[in-house]
Amino acid sequence: MKSTLLFIVFIFILNNILAQPNSGFKGGINWTFHSNTTNQAEYSPKLGWQLGYAWNIKVHNYLSINTELMVDKYAFSQKWYNKYDDIYLVPRSEDTYYLTVPLGLNYLFYNKYYVSSGYQISYTHSDIVGYYWGPQLAHAAFVGGGFHLKYFDLTVKYVYQFNEEKTYYDGGKNNSIQTSIIVPLKWRD
Repeated sequence: MKSTLLFIVFIFILNNILAQPNSGFKGGINWTFHSNTTNQAEYSPKLGWQLGYAWNIKVHNYLSINTELMVDKYAFSQKWYNKYDDIYLVPRSEDTYYLTVPLGLNYLFYNKYYVSSGYQISYTHSDIVGYYWGPQLAHAAFVGGGFHLKYFDLTVKYVYQFNEEKTYYDGGKNNSIQTSIIVPLKWRD
C-alpha cells in the first residue's frame, strides 16, 4: 500500500514540474505483461491493440487535460506447470478486452513534445468478451509522452495496474506498454 501511495505522489509531482495531444481518433499496439500470484504458470507478452477516441482540453499554454474512450485488447501467452509430471504444458494464447477511460494531465514543451500521466479505469465482463484475464474493474496509473507531427501524434505510455483479481484460473493483473497514433480531425499548419 505504501509503495502504491508513493507511486501516485510521484505521478502528481511529475505533472507539476514538467502536454497536449491532439483530439482525434487513436489506435495502436500494446505489449501486456501479465502476472498471476494464484497459479503456477509462466507468462510471455504478445502483441495486442487499442482503438478509440482521445479528447484534449487546453487549460493553459503548456498544460492540458486529456481523456479517452478506448477498447483495449491485452494479449499474452501462458505456459502452465504440471507439478505431478514435473513439466510445463504447451503454451497457449490468452487475451481479454477492456473498455478503458484514462484521465491525464499533459505538459507541452518546445511546442512539439509532451509528457503525460494520470489514472485510468478499465472494465470487462464475461457476458461481453467471454473468458477474461485480470480484474473485472481494473484501476491503473500511467506515465508517458509523445510528440506532434503535422498529420498525427505519436505516443508511448506505460500502464501500471494496482489491483489483482485473485481467482485460480483467470485472475492476475495486466501492466502494459502502449504505442499509439492520434489522428486529429484538423491537421496542423
